[in-house]
This record gives sequence, structure tokens and C-alpha cells, in this order.
Amino acid sequence: MPIRLLVKRASFIFLMAVVICGCSDGSDNSAPLTGWEPYPSSYGMTVVRGIDITMDDGVILHANVGYPTELNTDARAAGTFPVLLTQNPYGGGENPDPYFVTRGYIHAVTEVRGTGQSQLSMEDPDGPLSSDNLGQRDALDGAALVDWAADIDGSNGRLGLYGCSALGIIQILTAGELDHMTPVKAMVPACGGQSYSTYFVGGVASKVVDLFDMTGNGGAKHAAENLAAGKALKQDILAGGERAFNREYWLERTSDLRVGKIVANDIPTLLWTGWNALEGLTGGIDLYSALQNAAQGRPTFGPMDPNGGASSGRFQIVVGPGGHGAGIDKELQLRWYDHWVKQQNTGIDQSGTGMHLYELGGDRWINQTSWPITDEYTAFYLSDHGLDSTQVYYSVQLAFGNPEDAGTTVAYETQPFDSDQSIAGPSNATLFILSSNTNAHFVTTLYDVAPDGTAFDVTSGGLIASARNLDNERSWYDVNGLAIKPEGTFNSSMLLTPDTLYRLDIEFAPTLYRVPAGHYLRLLVATQASAEKCGLTLLALTRPSPCLFNEQQLPTLEGGVYTIISDSSHPSSLNVPLVDPDSLLTARSGMTETSPNQSQPLDWGGPGE
Repeated sequence: MPIRLLVKRASFIFLMAVVICGCSDGSDNSAPLTGWEPYPSSYGMTVVRGIDITMDDGVILHANVGYPTELNTDARAAGTFPVLLTQNPYGGGENPDPYFVTRGYIHAVTEVRGTGQSQLSMEDPDGPLSSDNLGQRDALDGAALVDWAADIDGSNGRLGLYGCSALGIIQILTAGELDHMTPVKAMVPACGGQSYSTYFVGGVASKVVDLFDMTGNGGAKHAAENLAAGKALKQDILAGGERAFNREYWLERTSDLRVGKIVANDIPTLLWTGWNALEGLTGGIDLYSALQNAAQGRPTFGPMDPNGGASSGRFQIVVGPGGHGAGIDKELQLRWYDHWVKQQNTGIDQSGTGMHLYELGGDRWINQTSWPITDEYTAFYLSDHGLDSTQVYYSVQLAFGNPEDAGTTVAYETQPFDSDQSIAGPSNATLFILSSNTNAHFVTTLYDVAPDGTAFDVTSGGLIASARNLDNERSWYDVNGLAIKPEGTFNSSMLLTPDTLYRLDIEFAPTLYRVPAGHYLRLLVATQASAEKCGLTLLALTRPSPCLFNEQQLPTLEGGVYTIISDSSHPSSLNVPLVDPDSLLTARSGMTETSPNQSQPLDWGGPGE
């Protein structure tokens, strides 16, 4: 995928991470992790470099393998060890991780086809091809690398998959190609996961697309081929071509379409992301709920039942406060691998609350079972008075244009809250609109506003009206039929008939956010994303915004005037999951020796399986 273009160096990840430090320990109503304590390194490490691995079509990939050594010597440690496998498309020939190797793991780091020094194809190994951009060919290579790693010298035949970002995405691709006899016993696809919605917001390309033609990430050997492929991908998207839609190219790269195989193959999966990360939805919350649903025999892409009891401890998620790659803790990952791969009883499976979520604005971690957290939402209706609890007739006109220009935005506000409220789950804005031309575009941003007027960006979403068609299998509604998580198909363009009424359901990025008493909510509706959200390519690793209209979309938008209406038959509304913060289970939190400037959830809840 193009996510391999997202990060040139690990330092770039952390430059972009939006890290919030110092969570409160809070009250502890959950069961502590037991049966395991962090332990110091007991081995050294030696690295064997430049190992050739031949794929089924003859293409040669390269690997570096780190082996445990006896302390203070270069001699390989006696015996066999489990293996952690990392597939790296960044082309840097990265070293194995000494943290895991010195604690009794072999760590094999392989290059991905077409990156680093690895070949592209046997027909013309240095020819005009590009790497697979994390598609099916890389998935097949991943399955072959699993077999190779299980049989390398010193392996005991039990494997874990390890890595962040593209290194996480390829774990999911690989796991989807394995069978029930796989040697893979666990994986941690951190800050990974992808789909069409990783790169587009409501059918409009985000700034992530600008990263497709960056150079240097796949290594020098095939830089020209990979750059040409990235440029061609971006050009096709911006021209409104095949890959501007959620069709074959993106479906092949959609992580949650592989969850059935992951569950069937019984591969325990620990997801790790942040509320401000671009993959927070596709590689986090959505993937977690799909895994849990598949594990418990429910419709894979439907909502979980907030009253459905314990979740499976085999599939868990940590969602921190930061951005892409932020806050990932090696000690907690070690606990995961030690349990599932080394077969030690670390207690990490004894969690009936598989979601470990940082509450933005609440300064705490909580343990939670299901997503959504509640199945009963609060609707605030658009009106002249702001966001009201009752429906009245209302209309307003907006022009398509820069949000800094007059007449292009409108804001709605609730009354101040009498008590603290947590926005806990997916949210939605429903707009009934008429357009003067054949398309329309809206960007919705939700703010928490303090009594002094200070506004905090809570979450946002966007939708181009020509992509309004919903996927019924993936769209969620609350117990009263209120849309709470609308998901589009994004596989076609359906232009509007001017001056005809249409319903648009706009999905917000998921969040868990506490609004203090005395604060109120503000919904800002605009017709374009702001320059602040679209001005810097570096912002691509944070929560994405719809920034890049393609050549087919822009002519249908320019000069447009949109009318938003609301009445009893057409209730334009903001639909949010408001819950009492005291109803959420606070988890004990704190720092470990490997915590990267951020506290971690230390108790993961119970009982589980």
C-alpha cells in the first residue's frame, strides 16, 4: 500500500504523533493482569544479515535475523526459540529488535518485494515494475515467509507477527492467507489496517494521497519504479479514475475483509492505534468489532451488542490519545507474545473487556467490551436556535467555497451541559439538502466549547453527495432507528438532480471524549475543509480531512448553493452517544519501563476466556 510511503523514518512517525501524556491512575474496578512480571534481558544478540529467501515465482527477498546469544559473548545461545517475523517495506534494512531478542526470541526482519535490495520479478528483476503496495502478492509472499521463518535454524516452530504501520498492515494480509495449521500463534498489527477510507473521507481524497509520490521510502534499488507507480496511483485518483472508487484495487487491500480467516485460523490479535491517527477507524475500532463479531458468530460488519456480555480475550485493542505510531509499549506487547507464543500464563487473555481506551478530556483509561458503547443515541436537531432536542422547521443556505469566506459555513450549539458527559462511540450528522447543481459537499466538525469560548476539536467527518449511497451491511443504527455509523459504498458516482431533496448521512471519526459540566457542543457545517487541515502534507498521519477533489468532482461542485432543511419529515440532526462517565470502567494506568512518554492501561479487565 501506499502506507509504506507514509513514513520515511521512525523519527518521522514520532514527529507526527500527537501525544498526550500523564493519564490519571483513576479508580480501579478491573482485574489486574496476573501471573507475569516484566523481566530483564537474559541474552545478548547477534545478527545474520543478507539472507536470501526465494518465493514461489523465483523472486528473491532479503532478511536480517537476530539470534539470542549467551550474555557477554557472541556465541549463539543453545536450544530453540520462538520467532517474531517482521516484513518491512521501508527499504532501510532495519535491524532486529534487541528488546525481544534479548528476552528469548529470534527476530527475523524481511524486506518486502520491490523494496530494499529485494527483487521485483523474475522476468525482469530490475525492470519497470513496482512493489505490490501491500496487495495480494505481498499477502502470498507473507504466507511463504511464515513457512520460512518457522523452519529457520534455531526456531522452535512457533511464530508471532510484529510491526507498526505498513509492517502492521502486512501482518493482516499475511494472516488472511494462512490455514488452521499455521505456526503463527499471535500478532500485533500496531498502527496498521487499511481500506478505501484510510485515504478518502466521504469519497474525497485526503492529504495521504499526496504522499504517494514521495521518494526514498522503499530504498534506492527500485526507487524509480516505485516512484512512478506512486505518481500513477495519485494521478488516477485525482483524475477520477478507477482507483478513485472503492473497487477492486482497494477491496484487495481492505484489512477487515480478512478477519474471517484470522478468526478461523485462531490467531490472537492485539490492535494498537490512537484517536488522532489516520488508521484509527480502519486499523482500530472497525477491525476490533469485526474480529469480535466473527469470533462470536455475529454479522461481521454489524455493531456489537453493548449488553452482550464479555468479549473474547483473544482479540483486543489499545486506543491511545496520540497519532500514527504514538504510545506503543513494548512491555505490553511482550506480555502478549509471551502468553500466546511462549505459552506462558501472563493473564492477558483473562480480559472480558477487550477495548482499552484513553478518554480524551477525561485524563484516564477505561476498559470496555463493545463498540458502540451504547445503543441509544441523543439527537440534536438543527434549528435557528442551535442544536435543539425538539424538531422545528428550519432552513439555511450555504455556498460551496473556502470556509474563510462568508456564507460557506454555519454553526449550531447545544445548551451547556448540567453534568459531565462522555461522547462514547461513533457519531453521525444527518443533513437533508437541496443543491443548485449536480453535486454537494459538506464537512462537519464537532467541538467542545468551554464557558470562556475556547473550543476543542472533538471529531470530524465529510461527504460528497455523489457518494451518498450507503452500504447496508456496514451501516449501524441505534435501538430507535437513528443512524449512528453510516458507511458508504464509495464504488460509484451518483450525481444529483438540481433542486431535489436528498438525505446525506455523514460519519464522524470515532472518539471517546469527556465534555465537562458547563461546556457545550458546537457543530460546524462547512462546504470545504479548512486550509489549516489541508495545508500541510505532514498532517496526513493524523485524523484525515477531505482535501483533494478529483477532476470529475470539482466541476460539479463549483458555484453550488446548498439549502439545508429540517422538519418533522426531514430531521437534519447531530446524533451523538452521550453516556454518564461514571458508567465507564476506569482502568488503573501508569508508566512501564518501555512507555514512550505516555501512560498505559495496566489492568485489562476480567473475567474473560
